Amino acid sequence: MYGTQAYTGDYHLTSFTPALLDGYLRKAGLRICEASVLYTWLFDIRARKADSPQSDSEFLHAAYFSILGRPADPSGLETHGGRLAAGVARSTIEDDLRSSEEARFLASHPSYLLPYAQRLDTAPALTP
Repeated sequence: MYGTQAYTGDYHLTSFTPALLDGYLRKAGLRICEASVLYTWLFDIRARKADSPQSDSEFLHAAYFSILGRPADPSGLETHGGRLAAGVARSTIEDDLRSSEEARFLASHPSYLLPYAQRLDTAPALTP
């Protein structure tokens, strides 16, 4: 159970991983327009009914959340937003996110280990 337990009934029956949240929103016909994390643990999501993101910013927020399972960081928004403004195709941005070091790490490790990725990847191999 989650919640502050500040009063009777102040609890949640479930929680959402980024993949579940994105999947349920898509199933309901909603797209993520903006995503952030509050208090280091709470997703703050703005979504709306749409077939596809309307602006480059909405596209980037949705792509980060669905591909990397997290809100877009300011530097990623700036970098990829500049690339989109320069004419780079959205599909290219998605391909770049899917082939990023972060995505490769997440393919074989749980997301909570991401802060330790550099140490894990450079650790010497254990020999029997």
